[in-house]
Amino acid sequence: MPYRYCDDRCVQYNKDIESADWFVGNGGNLKILRPIPQDALDLNRGNYPQNPAYN
Repeated sequence: MPYRYCDDRCVQYNKDIESADWFVGNGGNLKILRPIPQDALDLNRGNYPQNPAYN
């Protein structure tokens, strides 16, 4: 499953997340978790729109 949304498991296993509500973005959209390696981010200099839940 390449993309997933945070649920109670995120809260249970990540001490820095206080609530699954942390992953609710603008307009009630859920923020999508995508594990992208930093090396790939550093190589990609494209101008891509941000995930709408983060705007």
